[in-house]
Amino acid sequence: MRGRRRPVRGGGGVPGLTSPTLADKCRTGQTSRRGSGFSSALPNGSTGGNTRYVAKVMVSFPDDLLAKVDRTARLRGTTRSGLLADAVRRELERRDPEAMRAAVQELEALAARYGWPTSADIEAEKKERDERDMRR
Repeated sequence: MRGRRRPVRGGGGVPGLTSPTLADKCRTGQTSRRGSGFSSALPNGSTGGNTRYVAKVMVSFPDDLLAKVDRTARLRGTTRSGLLADAVRRELERRDPEAMRAAVQELEALAARYGWPTSADIEAEKKERDERDMRR
């Protein structure tokens, strides 16, 4: 039945009057982001007139974790799906830990070459300061 038009309830006295289905509204960007099963928002959050369909997936969570998800979504004024989508998006945007380690090592080598303090130097200074403070 998707994509077909159905009669409007009450019809306003006009025979054959129809209203657009949800699929029609999605194609024209007339749906809201919440509760429709479809989203007219772009990845950056704007609606820009473009539409995209979203997939529904089934995932399993322990009851206590799901309760925390629901509570957090309610506190933030969003849906369970919205909260989980944001969490997945953030996780996927995180930098690769190995790439981060390599970048830090590169900066450490650069600091050592130019005589700048390295993280080891800074940690040693902190330790000295803390020991000095403990003796006071």
